[in-house]
Amino acid sequence: MPLSVKVRNLSDASRLICTGQIIRGPESDHLYEVVTRQLQQEVILDLNGVTTIDEEGLFLIALCYEILSTSNRNLGLCSPPASIMAALRRRQLDRVFNLRESTAIH
Repeated sequence: MPLSVKVRNLSDASRLICTGQIIRGPESDHLYEVVTRQLQQEVILDLNGVTTIDEEGLFLIALCYEILSTSNRNLGLCSPPASIMAALRRRQLDRVFNLRESTAIH
């Protein structure tokens, strides 16, 4: 399933609702472009609809984190399914990101 990213701009954050696979290829390129175009202080990746993430997808999310950090902005992750959370834990990325269980952003 190709990756779909819907942007919801809030007053203090951009919520990117991801559905599908974050894998090597056009999906990763598209997500990178969408994340780096956001202007809000905080960018939240809502991973609830993500079915698969591969090593390149994990690398991409870490790269986006680094890019936003260099401009004093934040990348957070919310609602990762169990399989995605397990992949984050295997790479100890769960210690890097601001993880939220809920899709609610205040």
